[in-house]
Amino acid sequence: MWRDIIPQLAKTHRIIAPDLLNYGRSAKPESADVSINAQSHMIVKLMDVLGVRRADIVAHDIGGGVAQLMAVNYPEKIRKLVLMDSICFDSWPIPEFEPLQKPGERFGSENPVGTAV
Repeated sequence: MWRDIIPQLAKTHRIIAPDLLNYGRSAKPESADVSINAQSHMIVKLMDVLGVRRADIVAHDIGGGVAQLMAVNYPEKIRKLVLMDSICFDSWPIPEFEPLQKPGERFGSENPVGTAV
């Protein structure tokens, strides 16, 4: 998804583009915690190993959730944050929304999903 953008950004920035564990071509060891919270800690550890004190973070989709948790838990690591089409929860769907994933389910008894209240 980023392969055409990274070379352009690399002309003026140092680019580090990790694959989140269990996404892209990354493996998912059976015992690995691949939650968004765990992934945020992994990215911070990666930054530490690479000697990156602060970074401009650009994140998309699930990575947006990871980046938001980084910004909340490690604000000193984030210089700028760009989110695109980002989730906004630690995990999706949250338990309260799981039943609403079924066709025809409603938010309460009077309003179908997607109907303005």
